[in-house]
Amino acid sequence: MHSKTASIKLCLSVRVLIILCCFLYPVFCDAQKITARIIDLPGSFNRDLLQMSRDDEGFIWFGTNEGVWRFDGSDVKLLDYRNLKLQQNTAPFILYCYKEYLLFGSFNGDLRFYNKKTKECLAYHLPGWITSTSKTQDGELLFFTNDGQAWKFNSEKLLYKSFNLQSLHGWDKNPDVHKISTDQRGKLYVFLRDRIGIVSNDSIRWGPSVQEKDSTIKNGFIMVSSVAISSRYIGVSYRDGELIIYDRKNLLPVFVSQYYQASYCFVVNDGIHVITKGGIKKTSATSPYFTIQDGLLQQDFDTFTMIPSEDGENFLLGTSIGLVDLTLHNNSGNKYNYQQKLVAFFYNKSIRSIYSRNNKFYIGSYTGFYECSADSIREINPRVVYAIRPIDDQRLLLAVEGGSGYAILNTRTGLHTDFLKKPGSPNRYTTALLRDGDSWISGDYFALHRLTEKKGIWQIDSFPGGVIQGPVRQISRIGGDIFIAAQAGVFRLSGDSGLQQIYPAQEALRVYCMLETNDGIWLGTHGNGLVKINQSGKVIQQIGFNEGLASNFVYSIALMDDLLIAGTGRGVSIFDLSAGVLPLPAKKDDNLYGYSSQETNHSAVFYDSALNQVILGGVNGLIFIDRSDYSNARVRKNDRMLLSYIRTGGYEINSSQADLFAYAASEIVLKSKDANIVLKFAVPGDPDQQDGYFRIVGLDDKWQRIKMNQEVNLYALPPGDYTLEARLPSAVDAKDWFVQSFIVEPAFYQTIFFKALLVCVFLAIIYFFWRSKAKKTEREHRLRSAIASDLHDDIGSTLNSISVYTEIATQQLHNGEEKTKALLQKMGIASRNMIDTMSDIVWAIHPKNDHFENVLQRMQFFAGELLSGKNILLKFEADEKTRKLKFSMQERKNIYLIYKEAINNAYKYSGASAVTVTLHKTEGWVLMDIVDDGMGFNLEEKRNSGNGLTNMINRAGEIGGKLRIENISSGGTRVSLQLRRF
Repeated sequence: MHSKTASIKLCLSVRVLIILCCFLYPVFCDAQKITARIIDLPGSFNRDLLQMSRDDEGFIWFGTNEGVWRFDGSDVKLLDYRNLKLQQNTAPFILYCYKEYLLFGSFNGDLRFYNKKTKECLAYHLPGWITSTSKTQDGELLFFTNDGQAWKFNSEKLLYKSFNLQSLHGWDKNPDVHKISTDQRGKLYVFLRDRIGIVSNDSIRWGPSVQEKDSTIKNGFIMVSSVAISSRYIGVSYRDGELIIYDRKNLLPVFVSQYYQASYCFVVNDGIHVITKGGIKKTSATSPYFTIQDGLLQQDFDTFTMIPSEDGENFLLGTSIGLVDLTLHNNSGNKYNYQQKLVAFFYNKSIRSIYSRNNKFYIGSYTGFYECSADSIREINPRVVYAIRPIDDQRLLLAVEGGSGYAILNTRTGLHTDFLKKPGSPNRYTTALLRDGDSWISGDYFALHRLTEKKGIWQIDSFPGGVIQGPVRQISRIGGDIFIAAQAGVFRLSGDSGLQQIYPAQEALRVYCMLETNDGIWLGTHGNGLVKINQSGKVIQQIGFNEGLASNFVYSIALMDDLLIAGTGRGVSIFDLSAGVLPLPAKKDDNLYGYSSQETNHSAVFYDSALNQVILGGVNGLIFIDRSDYSNARVRKNDRMLLSYIRTGGYEINSSQADLFAYAASEIVLKSKDANIVLKFAVPGDPDQQDGYFRIVGLDDKWQRIKMNQEVNLYALPPGDYTLEARLPSAVDAKDWFVQSFIVEPAFYQTIFFKALLVCVFLAIIYFFWRSKAKKTEREHRLRSAIASDLHDDIGSTLNSISVYTEIATQQLHNGEEKTKALLQKMGIASRNMIDTMSDIVWAIHPKNDHFENVLQRMQFFAGELLSGKNILLKFEADEKTRKLKFSMQERKNIYLIYKEAINNAYKYSGASAVTVTLHKTEGWVLMDIVDDGMGFNLEEKRNSGNGLTNMINRAGEIGGKLRIENISSGGTRVSLQLRRF
């Protein structure tokens, strides 16, 4: 009887324990807080994510009903099958990333391995479709087909069959295998439509069919969508919403339900979690076998696939509403709910001060001063509060803009009191507070003050030597002295030397904040970044943009253990001091941590030692920096900035295709015909990363700031060898940069060969023209020399003979008739004139007289010799421009003969005492004037008396000149020749 009673008590205890497990398990699991958010994808991308895989670089690949897409953290691009020599398959049944390969599998067994580096594609055909894929401990790719065969793939052996489950004892003939998976110990499980089996040694053990055990299942199950294996249970979800939980030991179904509309199941901390089709939401039913989390996403969706993160704290879901990020939080979640509430309330409110006490936040902003608790947020004062300091356990001293500049808040009663305000006194703008023993040192826009309280009465006095130029930003006591950060720099106030500016020594520089560490004083400056000085103001170290600081304008500084947090004009920068001021990537989740890329405000910083977190205030709200997020903070491989894609083409760049694998090539080779080059960068491991830097060494060594969701356009890049470098703001070590060389090949007309050929052709053309001209000149010189020689030898000798014969005849006829003698004399004169004329012609066409300088000399010599016979004075002037001119042979001849005729006329008929000859060049013309001071002439008589004037006019017309002959009113004659010459 006693034994029976004990047995009954034991059964009751077991039942109570089971009941407790049913109710307490979800409670304990709820301690594992899960938050969910939809990752924004481009608006045009709205497709079911049926398959999903992450490659080694962190890029996420989607398989959809409309092809394969890649997500780089900020943009989604379609994979162009045509350029990859892949089979045109718009919906791959399997998609998997393995090392440098992309695996594409179809339902009919066709398999493609595309190598991203070599751009080769391997094609295989399997007897069945792939049910599951995984990596073995030796790094090979293991996958199973629905006929029970196991295959392995590696870069050396390529594809080969590993083993065949059909050979196992107990294997059913032609089973309908949906999935084959392994647990953490390597145990192999086979999942059919209605039951599961476990492989042990050379046999397989099957569990009972679900239809056989549960009569409520009438229509059977459709395809298995997900499997979760914990240490005790196995969860299986189906595409139509059913959920089955199996006992891992005996393979018996312990839970079968269609009630939950399960979409996906997975394991977290050895517990099975279920996502329903209605999102992540809690149901009224409880179960000791699985947990359904409280929901954050209220819309209905199906989950098709999941990939975990490297740290095991995040899961990415491929769903019917896009990409969903699940984040696990190991604590209760109350802290995060409170944070989210504060972040949401103070969004777009510029924060000026922060303080926390007894789990309450006191926050000053430009919209007012607030008291915040987990239950409520209430406004205390509409004024701006710049600083909050504790007076005692009950009261807070506030530095206020306006009024007396001070206020007191009683945190227990909530009573807010302004004090020290006297009637008629001006408003004070208090910007900084420092407790100094039993009193306070305050700073405003111009000076320091001492604030004391005696028996509840406050008194304010001017601080000795505390006159400051510009607003005071911060007051600190360091090493026994008071340090002030102000508009002009850092000042030190000591009893020995009074107020002294110690940084910078010779100029003014705004310093917003100070922080004392073991080895110096860190300053946040306006443009000089972070500067560390000693107590004398000597600069020890400087951290700027090139060293990983988001901006050289630093407004707030905080120290959290070994982390230095700097709030800048472009967001938060975090440095690990234990690693030599190593920049770290900031944790970004706008909903939870606040917008960490916003501009921060000076004085809006608070270190919450209870929660080990730093809270910063910015122009757009609050920023929370949690130390637990940086327990192992280093730049990880997937936190590196990469080249997401490159697009090239002509000026219609939008029509070109994106090369999604440009980053994997050893170098990028582009053509100069690609007028536009578009680069897109990404941080695949951190979709929240917004900013980065890049430069093209060889084109411009200056770092350029870019947004991850924007493209970089390069137009008409000149041919050459370049190096593309990209980095995150926190990555100052070159080993964490993306570095890739690329070459812009010149077009044929830009090559050295073409240029050399062009030079040769140009030289050949020049040589041809030069040779042609030289030959022409040579022929002309020979012709002119021959003409001159012939004229001189033949005509000259003949005329000389006539002259001689005439003289002889004259002598012989000395006693003859006078008429014959006169005729012979005329023959002699004519022949001598002809000799002179021919001599002039010969001289004009001779090549040695091409320079006009020679013509001028002959003209001057001729006139001087002729006119001197009658004592006529000659004045001959020619300017330098005229002397340097060149005329053709015909122009030289006609100019000279016109000149000679004019001089002869002056000699014979003018009766002048002086002749003036001037030649000068004006704009577009050459002018020759021959003026005598004689008695003038009758133009009509001269025209009728001979051919001299007519010849002069004709000669001027032959060379395009204008001849003018006129009497001068004062007496004399002017002969003017005007010839066009530019």
